[in-house]
Amino acid sequence: MLDCTELVTHVHKVYDANTRQNKIVTALIENVSWFREERCVQSDKQISTADIVKVRIPLIKRDDVPQIAKGDILIHGKAEIEGLTLGELRNEYPDSMEVQSVTYNTHSNSYSRHIRCSGI
Repeated sequence: MLDCTELVTHVHKVYDANTRQNKIVTALIENVSWFREERCVQSDKQISTADIVKVRIPLIKRDDVPQIAKGDILIHGKAEIEGLTLGELRNEYPDSMEVQSVTYNTHSNSYSRHIRCSGI
C-alpha cells in the first residue's frame, strides 16, 4: 500500500475482573496512513474549528487484525500513557483522535483489504 509508513498507538479500555474497573491498554500499529483535514464552520457570531482525521490500516500482510471500536483513541506516533487518563491523553498528545466511525473492508481482494477509522 502506498503512503502507509506511519506508526499509530491504539489506546482502548479493557475490563479487569479482578479490580472490577476498566484499565487502559495500548497497542502499536505499524504501516498505516494518517490524514488530517482542517475544517472550519462559521455560524452567526463565532467560528468553530475541528480537524477531521482519517486513518487507513492496510491488512495485506497482517495475521492479527486490530479490533478498533468507537470511542477508542488513536495517537500519531508512539505514546507513553503511564498514569494518564483518556482525557489527559488528548491534552498531552494533540496529534490524536477519538474514533467516531470504523469500517472493516475484509471481503475484497488482498491488496484492498483495510480498516478505515475517522474521527475528531
